[in-house]
Amino acid sequence: MKSFLRTVLIAGLPFGLFMGMYYVLDQGWPGVYRGIVSGVLFSFIVAVVTRFRENRALHNPPLLSSEKLIREGRATHKSGNRGVAGRLYLTEKRLFFEGFEKGKPYEISIPIHKIIGAEVSKVWGVLPNRLSIDRRNEAAESFLTDGVSGWADKIQSVRQDYLERPRPESMRLFP
Repeated sequence: MKSFLRTVLIAGLPFGLFMGMYYVLDQGWPGVYRGIVSGVLFSFIVAVVTRFRENRALHNPPLLSSEKLIREGRATHKSGNRGVAGRLYLTEKRLFFEGFEKGKPYEISIPIHKIIGAEVSKVWGVLPNRLSIDRRNEAAESFLTDGVSGWADKIQSVRQDYLERPRPESMRLFP
């Protein structure tokens, strides 16, 4: 419910302000009410569509049979201007995102040993809910999620445990 209300506010507030200003310029001060109503309706529609997409990923969890699940939660993968809603999973071997885009499965799997760092950044310079994953020799990935500082800390600790764990000679990254 908390994420639903946050989505309503994030989507509706800017749209409502924009539409309110438009209607004030077009119709005078009585147009403010139309702007507020359109902002509320728009944000509610966006929140319902986002929740539907998240629930689809929730009811089809991935098979992580040989991996120990450490943390999971709702997230949106951001790539440029597009966002794909789904679930983010952290295991002792990888960070895994599963979502649905246009009805098709959308997956990202990042092995723990390829993660250089995980840090919290702000969306629009205000909201600290973006998890930025820096990868070795590849582009960084961004996820919008709740409890982002907990995700960053947990990813760093799992990565550190992985790097400190003794491995046989054949499995070492740098022989």
